[in-house]
Amino acid sequence: MQSSILKTLASIGLMTTTAPAVAQDPVPTTLAEGWAQVEAALAEDRQLNYLLPPGNVQAKHFRALFGDTVMISRLDHHLPGEEGLKIIFIGADGQYVWCSLDDEGRFTAHHEWRAELRRQRTGELIPSFNPNIHAADTDLPGLSPLYDAQSGRIIWYTGDRAGWWDWNIGHLQQRLPAVTWTLCPDFPSAASLGVGVNSAQTATTYHALVTQNPGRRIQRPDLVTPNAMAAYE
Repeated sequence: MQSSILKTLASIGLMTTTAPAVAQDPVPTTLAEGWAQVEAALAEDRQLNYLLPPGNVQAKHFRALFGDTVMISRLDHHLPGEEGLKIIFIGADGQYVWCSLDDEGRFTAHHEWRAELRRQRTGELIPSFNPNIHAADTDLPGLSPLYDAQSGRIIWYTGDRAGWWDWNIGHLQQRLPAVTWTLCPDFPSAASLGVGVNSAQTATTYHALVTQNPGRRIQRPDLVTPNAMAAYE
């Protein structure tokens, strides 16, 4: 039963490994600041926690930035030894196809996403990327992106009205890595998704993969809005 529950949560990409700490961390406004906080928290063996989500992309720009792109990150940067890959195809048509790992092995999950505005318990409206639009539980956490347009790197934060914390750390690129079907053989074909394949990316760990080939990064400085949440106030 526990394994089944874990797989359900993992399949939507939002299963947490630990509960956020009570203390509130200062909200970073750039990816460099966010990354520095992640490294400091990892060194201290603690989970980051924010009252409001870091984010610099407005909801109205989500489709332009993420549509028909590939998100690649480490499996879980909070767990020692978890050096594998998460691979997500985000379709402009709302597809959200996920290749990841749970306690039963690798799996592919198919979901749909949409851009939303969510009201925090403190009253603020925040832009939220929701990959769970058909989930029965409407309180499942959304995602908030902190994006660097020069490098294409990104941190996804997840959370709810109680707090937010770092989730996926990686980058956005134009094509699926060739290793996708080695890890998840049932992942849809690149042709069916309308996306290319980076044949140079065959490694099964994040750092090895970007060392092989960094990918054609998504670089859209025109879609960056410092403190995107403020645009809705």
